[in-house]
Amino acid sequence: ADMVTLVPPYEKFLETGVPWGLVSFDLDEDGFYRRYLVGQKYDEKVYGSFATEILKIFKDLDPAAPVEDLDDRFVIGSYSIPKINSYSSIINYVGPSGSFQRYSFDSVLDDVDFDLIIDYDLDSFDDPGDEELGLPPGLLASGKLKDKIVLIGSTVVEHHDDFPTPFLQTRDEEGHLVQALTYGVEIHANMLQMILSENYLHSFPYIGELIILVILSILVFIITRYLSTYRGLFVTVVLLAIYFVGAFVLFGQWNTIIQVSTPLLVILLISSSWALGESKNACNCKHECSSSS
Repeated sequence: ADMVTLVPPYEKFLETGVPWGLVSFDLDEDGFYRRYLVGQKYDEKVYGSFATEILKIFKDLDPAAPVEDLDDRFVIGSYSIPKINSYSSIINYVGPSGSFQRYSFDSVLDDVDFDLIIDYDLDSFDDPGDEELGLPPGLLASGKLKDKIVLIGSTVVEHHDDFPTPFLQTRDEEGHLVQALTYGVEIHANMLQMILSENYLHSFPYIGELIILVILSILVFIITRYLSTYRGLFVTVVLLAIYFVGAFVLFGQWNTIIQVSTPLLVILLISSSWALGESKNACNCKHECSSSS
């Protein structure tokens, strides 16, 4: 088993008594970040993630309430988060980077109690604005942050706190396809949004996938056994298309993830094996016919 090491925050932060949580992300085999660590056992104790600790504060849950680690889910208060593996859940992203409203940190920092250099000390956070002059109010008076979870994170490119997600490719304002990495703070926001809305992603039951795989294998065998090569190929492609459409419908309508690559490989292997066998038989027949003539 892999060794797990717990790295707590810097000691000066711990002195404040503010709760803290784990911030690890898991990289999938295709290079995207989809899984979010919810809770992990270390030294006989389950430590919660950054998102779960924020959830406790936002929902007035007991800060000492543990993250319950069950076989198929994590439980925090009334929230039940399905597992994708022993310690993480899969994130249902709301969209690409920029889906959550961003504000520059200086617009929050610049209030009446914080003194900046005189040319920049505008007290913009507390500014009530002036409707007659068309000056908008600052963030405090605008109420935009009222009853909201506010996450503070870096969007400086040099910090490299950005990651490829399923929304890596997106379209800009002009409609051009561009690549956009998602900042770490936005990944935490997506996880929190999923928990609060309880709009989780679920894995299709393993036994169900196995049954579908067996049925597909039998169908492809029958198709390749009793139909001509071209007809068999056409019907196999149609069968694959139906499976892919079904997988997209499951995901889009019921937030359910089903394996796509495994059935595809099984179908290709069965089809290629049969085609190979047919080719050998044809070669043998041709050779025998030539010999007899």
